[in-house]
Amino acid sequence: MLYEVKVDGVKVDKKQFTDSYTFADISGAHNIQVVYIWKYLWVCALLGAAFAAFLIFYIRIRIIRRKKRKKRQEERELRAKELAARELAENENADDITENAENMTETADDSTEDTEDMTQTTDDHTEDAVSEEKR
Repeated sequence: MLYEVKVDGVKVDKKQFTDSYTFADISGAHNIQVVYIWKYLWVCALLGAAFAAFLIFYIRIRIIRRKKRKKRQEERELRAKELAARELAENENADDITENAENMTETADDSTEDTEDMTQTTDDHTEDAVSEEKR
């Protein structure tokens, strides 16, 4: 495809040619430059631009996905830490409950012994009172 014509360094107006140019009245030595371009160059340029746009879009999507994946991983790790902390707290709470239950059992045993002692003392006093009445 004819792109540009220069005669003696001066560009010929593009309106004078589209795909061809005819030289008329050549009477001496002239310096002529003709530039051709491939007629499908604009198609290649358009495809190249489309590919570049797709590539930029693809890379951007990959970056976004990588950030989301990293964020999800951090959230999973945080949840795992929270779960471990909760389980530890529950285990400690269970230990505290067990310890409290053991203390309550000991206290109940002590109370039972105290009650038995008090009952024995009451029985002793009752026997003493009955003995005194009989006298």
